[in-house]
Amino acid sequence: MNEESLPVAGMWSVKSYKSIEYKNVGGRPLLLDLHVPAEAKGKVPLLFYIHGGGWCGGTKDDATNLAAFIKAGYAMSALDYRFSNEAIFPAQIEDVKAALRWLRAHVGEFQLDPDRVGAWGHSAGGHLVSLLGVTGASRLFDVGDNLHVSSQVLGVGSVAGPMDLLSLANNDILPTYISDLFGGHPNTRKELAQSANPINHIDKDTPPFVIIHGEKDDMVPCQQAELLHAALNNKGIPSRLVIQAGIDHDNWRHPQMVGELIQFFDALLK
Repeated sequence: MNEESLPVAGMWSVKSYKSIEYKNVGGRPLLLDLHVPAEAKGKVPLLFYIHGGGWCGGTKDDATNLAAFIKAGYAMSALDYRFSNEAIFPAQIEDVKAALRWLRAHVGEFQLDPDRVGAWGHSAGGHLVSLLGVTGASRLFDVGDNLHVSSQVLGVGSVAGPMDLLSLANNDILPTYISDLFGGHPNTRKELAQSANPINHIDKDTPPFVIIHGEKDDMVPCQQAELLHAALNNKGIPSRLVIQAGIDHDNWRHPQMVGELIQFFDALLK
């Protein structure tokens, strides 16, 4: 584990802990990074970030807008998880949950508040973070180490996330990515595909959501955001839907997205 102190913006600086091993699968280390505001007094709320990349690419180094979240007073963690060419679903969400449990089990080492944790992700990360949020209380997909701590979060920010993977594949949207995730077309693995649909796991313990999607997303239709928003509302779960006019799938780089996330998490974690 490497610690370094880096300037972020102006007077703000961050203590960064790089490439912490949170899980080992058959000799393959899975790593996370953690960035904590250097000037923080007392325990710091944590934002847990899951990168996108079609469940087959991307890296924890894709964590974006670090300065904005640090300046807002949050620690931020990002992780690598197994890709679909290495292990099919549910390996990805099992890794995500394992990383969060590892952080909770080690909060004393990093000045983190285990009771103030939110999570957000983009694209495939939006799917995984939504699944994380709706299964925190049920402990579904919680396997491995540190099971004495929870994988629940207080709020979820889903950005450009695909939700109903079965319907997407049947409509020829992301077919290769989705088939690779399940080890075959989801029509031949319907039970597995349904278990990957966050909408199927919403219950009274599901935390509030903010759902952000670009109107002109040509990779994941914004109707996916509307499906999740409607399903949350039907169960009485607070949900804010933000459709960004004129924005495409790369909306994770847009300043409006950052502002929406900070406003959402401030209300829940501060």
